[in-house]
Amino acid sequence: MNKQSMRRCVVLCALLAVCLTGLSARLVYLQVVDRKMYSAKAGKSYERVYPMLAKRGAIVDCNGEVIVKSVISKTMMVDKYHLREPRTICRGIACRDLMRTPEWYQWDEKTRARK
Repeated sequence: MNKQSMRRCVVLCALLAVCLTGLSARLVYLQVVDRKMYSAKAGKSYERVYPMLAKRGAIVDCNGEVIVKSVISKTMMVDKYHLREPRTICRGIACRDLMRTPEWYQWDEKTRARK
């Protein structure tokens, strides 16, 4: 290799090293300094509640006897970090107990939340 080619290779390698160093610094900044903000943004994008309002039909056999039918049920999930918040625990227990009353299915969402 002649001197000019060698100089071009050195400049190209130096430029590549500077670009990769800048990119690495930006990635470290995003993952270390701004992680809480981006974590909150990510949480909003995949944690959503969609009410399912459709009523499904019953499955019957050839004699017309019901084999399977829809049953309204609720699922309760607990996050171990929320167990330290008494208000959240009380709300979950209250909802569980109120769901056992016959009036629960007649109330609208506002009334349920208020109760």
